[in-house]
Amino acid sequence: MERKNLTYLRSMVSYLRFGTGERLLFALHGYGDSAMMWLSIQAELEKKFTVIALDLPFHGATDWREPEGFHAADFEKIILEILKIERIDRFSLAGFSFGARIVEVLFIKFPQQIDQILLFSPDGFGTKGLSAATYLPHFWRRIAAFFLKNAAWLPRVASVFFSKKGRNSVPFRFLKSHFSTAERRARLFAFWLSFDDFAIMPSIFKAKLKEMNVPTDVYCGTIDQTVPLSIIRKNLADGSLPNVQLHVFNGGHRLSFELSVLS
Repeated sequence: MERKNLTYLRSMVSYLRFGTGERLLFALHGYGDSAMMWLSIQAELEKKFTVIALDLPFHGATDWREPEGFHAADFEKIILEILKIERIDRFSLAGFSFGARIVEVLFIKFPQQIDQILLFSPDGFGTKGLSAATYLPHFWRRIAAFFLKNAAWLPRVASVFFSKKGRNSVPFRFLKSHFSTAERRARLFAFWLSFDDFAIMPSIFKAKLKEMNVPTDVYCGTIDQTVPLSIIRKNLADGSLPNVQLHVFNGGHRLSFELSVLS
């Protein structure tokens, strides 16, 4: 395994490269994670792939300095740059949670170049509660982000209004986790402001999968409360596409260790 860096505009994108498989795989982690998460299934992945595991903007060792946050076009350009370095033009995509949402967008951009898609607990097909992130118009989100960028006090104020039992609730734990440091607040607001650029239309995604017949493996947990299995069955793996295979594991919203398709 080796750590590599790519200069991109004002930023430095960091990624891990491991494996010696014939196919190149870009792996995108979820919100709050880093490229290191893929090392938990490194042995399975590198049997088949040479893996490029990116640290997303505001995550891991990536130093993201673009003034307008990040967009789908940034990922397109970064992938094209790495393809030049690797001297290859075809590749596969893997994504976990929000990283799977990015994969879904990238597939629409590069449908002719994709060999295989791996989606783990994939966001974008009805993630519980995440649609609320776009209820507020983008303009008002920018204003809110500006006034809350130094809101380290917010969890302390919230603790006054939440009961002892309520401090175990999702809203309170969210505030405590994501507003605790300046870095976490910057990451949260960057994603909040960039979210519109990664909107997914399941019908369009499925139509393109059908057209291109790209082998797609979807891994989802039986008790995933963030991306419920029922939603994935309804909106993605409903049996209408023979090239989409659903792999169910006993667990929640996490990276699946049961990669039978790769063995």
